[in-house]
Amino acid sequence: MFNKDSLNTLIVAFVLCLVCSILVSTLAVGLKPLQDANKLLDRNKNILAAADMLEDGASAEEVEAAFAQFTLKLVNLKTGKFATDAELAAAGINTENYNQGAAAKSATAIVVEGAPPGLTRIAAFATVYALEKNGVTDLLVLPVRGPGLWGAMYGFLVLEADINTIKGLAYYSHKETPGLGAKVDTEKWKALWPGKAAYTASGDINIVVGNKNGNINGAGFIDGLSGATLTTAGVHNTIQFWLGTHGYANFLKNLKAGEA
Repeated sequence: MFNKDSLNTLIVAFVLCLVCSILVSTLAVGLKPLQDANKLLDRNKNILAAADMLEDGASAEEVEAAFAQFTLKLVNLKTGKFATDAELAAAGINTENYNQGAAAKSATAIVVEGAPPGLTRIAAFATVYALEKNGVTDLLVLPVRGPGLWGAMYGFLVLEADINTIKGLAYYSHKETPGLGAKVDTEKWKALWPGKAAYTASGDINIVVGNKNGNINGAGFIDGLSGATLTTAGVHNTIQFWLGTHGYANFLKNLKAGEA
């Protein structure tokens, strides 16, 4: 049987645990809006960085003002066109609150046979960001994700007004090895992308990352990451997938033709 001192110790320990759990829960709930705001700011910074529109040392207000130039749109990957209000209503989607990652796990997701790991299910609607001037797309930001060495890699591929020339590529979330695969974040490697054509004149995917398919030093060749073969292969597979027919290819073709 417990003596009085043991019982008091248990009561004190229980009360302390209860108080601590309440404090932690309260802090978690209270800080969530700040955490969400920081995630949004980080996303916007990466979009601007990929579009070469992020000023060094820009404040949160300056980032918000620059990002406000972009229009958020949803693309129906099944039709290759911008989603209509009727399509979004039928799917129960609110554009502003849409979570493409969660949608990829829902019953409405598209199943892609033979896709790289992590891409066998994709959302039927993809979020894109368009910067328009005089009603014409000047920059188009395409979210991309794919397998890395230790987990999924998430980034943005930006195309210029011709809907073919790459403005930039920026990864904003990955688990790659520091000093190796994590070099996808370095300015030196990201500088290899601007000016490359996403597609050849005949409409084939032009981009080859690393030593894939023997297209070394070709017009669309991007040098691999030294010592990070699997990360390099992951980037190659990611770009090939999202520029392919299961990704944005049909949409980009329709957009160039004025039929999106």
